[in-house]
Amino acid sequence: MFQRYSLMTGTHQFCGKSHGPFDYYSNLNTIVIKFSSGNNDRNRGKGFKAEYHTIGCNRNYTSLQGRVVNTITNECFQTITVPKNYTISAYFQQFVMYHLNDCEKVGVEIRDGGNQSATLLQKVCGYALPNPVFSTTNKLWLHSWNKMGDRWPASYDFVYTSSDQGRGCGGTLYNYKGLFTSPLYPLSYKNSTPCEWNIRVPVGMRVAIKFSVFDVRGECDYNYVKVTTYEKEDGNEHRFCKNENPAVLYSNSHILVKYQSSINNDGAGWQASFEAVSQ
Repeated sequence: MFQRYSLMTGTHQFCGKSHGPFDYYSNLNTIVIKFSSGNNDRNRGKGFKAEYHTIGCNRNYTSLQGRVVNTITNECFQTITVPKNYTISAYFQQFVMYHLNDCEKVGVEIRDGGNQSATLLQKVCGYALPNPVFSTTNKLWLHSWNKMGDRWPASYDFVYTSSDQGRGCGGTLYNYKGLFTSPLYPLSYKNSTPCEWNIRVPVGMRVAIKFSVFDVRGECDYNYVKVTTYEKEDGNEHRFCKNENPAVLYSNSHILVKYQSSINNDGAGWQASFEAVSQ
């Protein structure tokens, strides 16, 4: 459980209706895609669309959710752009930035907008996972650098999602593994607007979810986390509040997480990770 696989590799099969874009990383310089379709016109879908990129530094991400993996040997610029009235939540899973002299030689800065003049949200280096990033606009701008070249390790791996319900409030995550938190974590979230996260992994695999931090305070009627797991079409609700320690939960390829808070919730919130596991 939670073996922290680095990237989605190997051979995988997809069918049915996709619930969003999915990032696949090859081990070598070749990918083979095989497509099979039946002869029943009544059940035939519209097909699929795929984009491919070499793994490199400079890229603009435009999906509502995704995963960004980067190994830095020089200087890199990346942007994430989602529709207007949406905000972006980014959650780091891995972070290695050997630092000298306050990130002068190696580091990454994240800005709340589409260019270098936007408000600085974080400037980080080192080995500790940075706190989640919550934008106030529909864009994030990332600048990373490694003036040491190949002599020092520098890489990061994060997933992101977006929402039109407020900063950090819900979204969809469709990937092989990921991490997400309550809104504005590790700050308290006192808004009464419910937030929902749709967590999905590839069809044919199960999904496991584990809470590594859980600090939700106030009356349980108004401050709680509800996790809905599914077996076939049946949903099972699991509700947690206060100082409970949620168990690892399993589901088919889909899990729904709802967070309800109130002005009386002084807790730091929660942090959860998910991962695809074999049937």
